[in-house]
Amino acid sequence: MPYSKEIIDKAMQTIDERRLSAEQENERRLEEINLRFPDIYQKEKLTRSTVMRLMAAAAGGKWGETELLEKIEKERRESIEYVRSHLRQNGYPEDYLDTPFTCKVCGDRGSIGGKACECYKKLLKELAAAQMTNGRLHSFKDVRMDVYSNPAQLAEMTKLIDYLKRYTESFERSANRRSLLFYGTTGTGKTFLSSCVAGELASRGLTVCFGTAYEYFKSIEDEHFKKTGGDTESTLLNCDLLIIDDLGSEFRTSYTESVLYNLLNTRLENGRPTIVSTNITLDALKGRYNERISSRICGVFLPIRFNGEDVRLKLQGEGIYK
Repeated sequence: MPYSKEIIDKAMQTIDERRLSAEQENERRLEEINLRFPDIYQKEKLTRSTVMRLMAAAAGGKWGETELLEKIEKERRESIEYVRSHLRQNGYPEDYLDTPFTCKVCGDRGSIGGKACECYKKLLKELAAAQMTNGRLHSFKDVRMDVYSNPAQLAEMTKLIDYLKRYTESFERSANRRSLLFYGTTGTGKTFLSSCVAGELASRGLTVCFGTAYEYFKSIEDEHFKKTGGDTESTLLNCDLLIIDDLGSEFRTSYTESVLYNLLNTRLENGRPTIVSTNITLDALKGRYNERISSRICGVFLPIRFNGEDVRLKLQGEGIYK
């Protein structure tokens, strides 16, 4: 899938920074071992020199000189074993002098043989998803139960938060992860609890897209009709969890309806869960969207109703929400 130049540049910068950091750490470890165990250091140097000798033999067309190549390879294996065994004996991991690349497959270069490495593809996906969250994620540690003065609402929210904690804790293990529909009046916690789920999963390295229906469809339309670059729709289709906040706030067209259907249907078919939140009632939802969309949201998603007072107004009064 295509990504914006901004995402690609940031990914390449991250890859370069990883490689530089790994190489600097390797130099530090070599200096440490040289000071403490010069014999191990010398064997490590021999290991690295044999690799260079093998490359020189190849460049000089000496692959046919079997005895020479076998001798160099024997020296290489012996020095590797010496280094690893003596590192273990002195309390170090046997691979302590290997360069600690984040990706050992490509050596933090982002590609292998001219093809993008999986680590680079994963990074692009993560950066594209992170861009959409726009710093709006929370965790369940941010939940304040004292804002619920109504005992019934407090009991409902306590039960719901317990469920959402279990939902996030089992997210990676569960084969049948439910898609959720949060609906109810404004200020009752739909957006905030969605962001808590998103934040908990993102902190574990999962890709989460969190944004409003208006933001998503505006980006998708601009990319499609104005050729602004990027591929928001593919990012939304492929992230581990998609959260569509404030469904019903978007400017509805036949194009956005087809995009919404594709998002919901494709993710359901591929077993990727979605959380939708809306301020409109289920009946209004069914009246607003065509049957293909409403049947998936109202018939497949687990509906969770948010009742009670507007706690957002209370928090705004305390200066927490602007």
